Amino acid sequence: MLPLAYESPSSGNTAVGLGNTELAAKYRFAHQADIGWDIAVFPRLFLPSGSADLGDRHFSLLVPVWLEKDWSRWSTFGGGGCVINRGGDSKDFCLAGWALARQVLSNLQVGAEVVHETADTKGGHASTGIGAGLRYDVNERYHLLAYAGPGVQNAAETNRYSWYASILFTF
Repeated sequence: MLPLAYESPSSGNTAVGLGNTELAAKYRFAHQADIGWDIAVFPRLFLPSGSADLGDRHFSLLVPVWLEKDWSRWSTFGGGGCVINRGGDSKDFCLAGWALARQVLSNLQVGAEVVHETADTKGGHASTGIGAGLRYDVNERYHLLAYAGPGVQNAAETNRYSWYASILFTF
């Protein structure tokens, strides 16, 4: 993943540019057909963006476990893991989240989630947020994704709002 990042801190200048590059691979080792749930590991390596204003200036590694259950037009999924995040004022931290989604049209899925993260910096604050999102399938290979939601715990210190829009390519 090569993200375009945007940051508008309460003090300081707004910055736009290349965010941290993410390399990931997902491996599903349990399947709903066998045990009723999909269970997967999804390790992700984050590479520094090189920007002084955007992203971290060091490598980090997320090692999570994810679960998913689908029935009819509904899907629930979530999980969590911990991040090895050492460099500067950063520290290792853990995160968890859970979502519920519904296929409302053949090419449109909507959902909501809750996420929690422990402090990722020395002297930092834990954060919890809620959000809603959608996936619109343009066709079999191209999908539009959007998400938005407010922080509900320590929002002023950590993350008042989160949002993104992206294009997902599948093959």
